[in-house]
Amino acid sequence: MNITIIIAAFNSEEHIAVCIESLYKSTFKNFETIIVDNGSTDKTITIVKKLQKQYPITIIQNDSNFGASVARNSGARKANGKLLFFLDHDAMIARDCLSEISQFFLLKDAGAAQCKLIDPSGEIDSLGHFITYVGFPYEINEEIMVDDQKPHKILGAKTAGLVIRSSVFQKIGGFDEDYLISAEDTDISWRIWLAKSSLYYLPSAHVIHYASNQKPQTDAYRKRILYEGSKNLINMIFKNADRYRLSFLLPFTLLVWIILSFKFLFMRDVPSALAIYKGIWWNVTHIYETWDKRMKNYYDGNMVVLDHTTLFGTISSIELIKKGWRWGVHA
Repeated sequence: MNITIIIAAFNSEEHIAVCIESLYKSTFKNFETIIVDNGSTDKTITIVKKLQKQYPITIIQNDSNFGASVARNSGARKANGKLLFFLDHDAMIARDCLSEISQFFLLKDAGAAQCKLIDPSGEIDSLGHFITYVGFPYEINEEIMVDDQKPHKILGAKTAGLVIRSSVFQKIGGFDEDYLISAEDTDISWRIWLAKSSLYYLPSAHVIHYASNQKPQTDAYRKRILYEGSKNLINMIFKNADRYRLSFLLPFTLLVWIILSFKFLFMRDVPSALAIYKGIWWNVTHIYETWDKRMKNYYDGNMVVLDHTTLFGTISSIELIKKGWRWGVHA
């Protein structure tokens, strides 16, 4: 089964060479590589072009940083593989990673899978995630997993190591390009399930994730995260939740964001509170566009109703509320 590896890169000079070279050390050779540069201002594109002389790499250059969703979609449009493997620029794959991916999709009728993401020290970075009752994702840890050695169904996957069948990706329309940062991974994962497909955690396919793209907590970046986070999480729920879940997820999510804004106001951090209100207001002004997207999720005239475990995982209702609340308190 042929694979297209798509890497969205922005100012990636620190890790991009290691990332690319790990691909061509793979035991599996039936793949192509597409690098989408989002207007890098460092030496990223110079490094990639140098490696292009050694490896068969397709390069797409954007003049500006339009966000990872736009970059990944543009890469997918050039892809020839039956599987689309979205990999972060600050990641490297194990030698047998692609072989494990190919074998899994040959044997399992799954729509997508997340690789096992580990950090350079060997600690777990991500095993996938579910959402809480207030709409915020929570990471799966080893205690929640019944058996870490076998594939398990999960709601959401990180795009640092996400594989999607090309046919499923086309069916759902790819990544939502309104999501510049934050929640684009949970959103596309949820829509994979709504398209009557499935998403698995794949423990045998290892990806080392350096997470160098974690931005420093400057005031400007913090405001951006608060704006994009409130905008995208509210939008994701309105767009993807069935009517019953929408009736409590949307009010709970709005309530937590408003409480968080009050916290910032109490701390006299008015810009942070305003960033949240701006994210909420975006959803008000784009409600008709979001409704159109929601209607596209009605495949065969119906909205798929996910079972409780697929959406929320196996933890108790009390823990679901606590996890969501702790996110708000510590934001």
